[in-house]
Amino acid sequence: MAESDDNKTEETGGKAEETKAEKTQDSTDKGKREKGKAKGKGKGWKIALGIFLAIVILAAIGGKGGSEDTSGSQQESQDSQQEQQATEQDQQETTQEETVTVDKSSLEASIQSSEGLSQGDYTAETWEPFSKALEAAKTVDADASATQAEVDSAASELSSASSALKEAFKPENYAQLDYKSVARTPDDFKGKKVVLSGRVAQVVEGDTETDLRVATNGSYDDMVLVGFSPDIMGGTHILEDDTVTVYGTCLGTMTYTSTMGGDITIPAVVADHIDISQ
Repeated sequence: MAESDDNKTEETGGKAEETKAEKTQDSTDKGKREKGKAKGKGKGWKIALGIFLAIVILAAIGGKGGSEDTSGSQQESQDSQQEQQATEQDQQETTQEETVTVDKSSLEASIQSSEGLSQGDYTAETWEPFSKALEAAKTVDADASATQAEVDSAASELSSASSALKEAFKPENYAQLDYKSVARTPDDFKGKKVVLSGRVAQVVEGDTETDLRVATNGSYDDMVLVGFSPDIMGGTHILEDDTVTVYGTCLGTMTYTSTMGGDITIPAVVADHIDISQ
């Protein structure tokens, strides 16, 4: 009976110890769970804070990148506009250059008229510069890129060279002057080439012109006024009583006042060439 009670006591004590142990274990597990929860809460807060900071940093980076992108886009837009404006300006300048019209009509007319002239009809010293001016004019006329200034200059030079041409002396081109016919109808002979011979009655020399009164047919009643440039004589002077043959262009008649105070009208000639008989 005593052993039975002891056994019961031991069983009761064992159960009490087991219950205590279980409570202790439960308390320990509960503490661990609470500590784990606390740790979990702390870890979750740290994760949330990290995520928040990451979002803030990304937002800052994104904002900066967006600003840079916007600035870059604006610069690219400005560059594109400037390039477009430059292209349009170049196109306008090209169009203006293409629409410039150069008038070559005057130059071409001068070339055409000049090509009809014959070298044999003019003196060598005047034909040479004329020939060079004509060739230069043809070159400018054939140049599609020639400017109006170049065209005008070539036309002007050709015109000047053409005006400076002097006809070569050809005796066969001059007709014998008939004194009475010229005196009677002087206008019919203006501009015609004539030749006359006679004795020099008077000589009046000047710096740019020399005038002669020539008695044709040996008669003072058939006097002709002859004017010429001293250059055609090459330094040779004509004297009174020289016998001359004059080749020149008839001017019709001219009137002058004699030493006696009266008006005298006689045929007049501009000499191209004068031969002095020895």
